[in-house]
Amino acid sequence: MTATLVVSDEELDTAVAMLEDHTSFLDGEGSSVRTDYSGRGMYGAECIGIVGSHAVAALFIVALADATDYDHVELLAELVQRNGWQTDSMGLDTIHYFPGIVNANA
Repeated sequence: MTATLVVSDEELDTAVAMLEDHTSFLDGEGSSVRTDYSGRGMYGAECIGIVGSHAVAALFIVALADATDYDHVELLAELVQRNGWQTDSMGLDTIHYFPGIVNANA
């Protein structure tokens, strides 16, 4: 069974603000955060996803770990170990989604 990290809207907003401070995230690249993504094999369950490059997705996880006071290494290891970092093609874009991370308000 995969552990779930539940994050609030405030924590998500903090993570996005951190990304904006360090990247051109959401600034002409087409990157965006989704709180309602249901990927392959999720059967309608929703999780947090980010449309953008692999680098932006990795920075998002680090920023989210900061915003939630979760240990960076622990969070990344858990996501990888439990196959919790998935990708889907969205035409010209890629969405990186994390079945183990959900929004408290979704």
